[in-house]
Amino acid sequence: MDPDNRQQIWQIIEGIKNDQTLLVLTTHAMEEADQLCERIGIMSKGEMQAIGESSHLKRKFGRGYSMIVNLIEPGFGEVLDAFVIQELCGGDSRVVIESAMEKKRKYIIPRDSCSLPVVFTEMEDKKDRFSIRDWVRDSFHLLLFQFFQKLRDFL
Repeated sequence: MDPDNRQQIWQIIEGIKNDQTLLVLTTHAMEEADQLCERIGIMSKGEMQAIGESSHLKRKFGRGYSMIVNLIEPGFGEVLDAFVIQELCGGDSRVVIESAMEKKRKYIIPRDSCSLPVVFTEMEDKKDRFSIRDWVRDSFHLLLFQFFQKLRDFL
């Protein structure tokens, strides 16, 4: 679904929600569940494996957080990648460049890879150096694939 239609659908669902209504939404997208749901259930092989608020599930099963960086000028992406991995995260090989477009980068950073206060300070200090328009650190990234791999091995 394209982003405009997705936003319209999300607005309709948000408009229907109230204290008197129960909605059941099925999705594979954690972003969608985060946006629309107060409680999230994770099913595997037809059985409920985990249920709770998004923040609870992310704390319990999360492996890190995502950081999205929007650039003003193209051509700074590779230099920024090196800075994030080598300097910000101390060369941690677990840092993943999930998306690398000319003016937008998305990183998945393990929660124990670098200090959040350092991330905030360094990213703000380096805005001009790397032509950063803005950046956002998303809450803990729930790696559902790894969760279901562990779950499958357990069952």
